[in-house]
Amino acid sequence: MGNAEAAAMLRAAGMPVVYHHWPDGSRPRFPCVRYVETGRNDLVADNVNYFKRTAYEATLVSERKDDAAEAAVERALAEAGVAYSKGETVYVEAERLYQVAYGFTLPG
Repeated sequence: MGNAEAAAMLRAAGMPVVYHHWPDGSRPRFPCVRYVETGRNDLVADNVNYFKRTAYEATLVSERKDDAAEAAVERALAEAGVAYSKGETVYVEAERLYQVAYGFTLPG
């Protein structure tokens, strides 16, 4: 799995999804999801990478604390069979937006 699969899985939550950032001059509809690849978390033994796993962070961005949007993201991850971690809700004063980060890994 790769970025295309991660995007498709997150789009199942029914919101706009983008990798890393929105193009200059564009503003997304809220709520939306921004995701980035954060590295790899491979299974390693005997100095060999036996199973490659790519780590991602998806950030739900909304104009207000949005429990329904959070539930939609969590449902999309769960339905894809992906284990995830959820961070706390953070209010970004400069942008006047709420953000909730989800961490997960995908094979590949």
